[in-house]
Amino acid sequence: MGFKLTRCVLTLGVHLSFGHGIHYCIGAALAKLEVRLALEELAQHYPSLHLEPGQIITPAPNFMLRAYQEMVLVIDESPTQQSTKSI
Repeated sequence: MGFKLTRCVLTLGVHLSFGHGIHYCIGAALAKLEVRLALEELAQHYPSLHLEPGQIITPAPNFMLRAYQEMVLVIDESPTQQSTKSI
């Protein structure tokens, strides 16, 4: 099963990315906020950003982290000029 952007909201907190219980990461909220803001900025500046068609996304051999060996993204056009702030 791959990543689903539209996955059920009820299952969002069922992973162990930031630990669990007493070992829960103290910076988890900040990390989630930073990722959300970065993805929102990318989507705003590059609305045509998408995965390269036909690529095979292979998991990296790592028992502790979920990672991929390579994931190619394609931008079909130049950044939008809607925002003047830098990323």
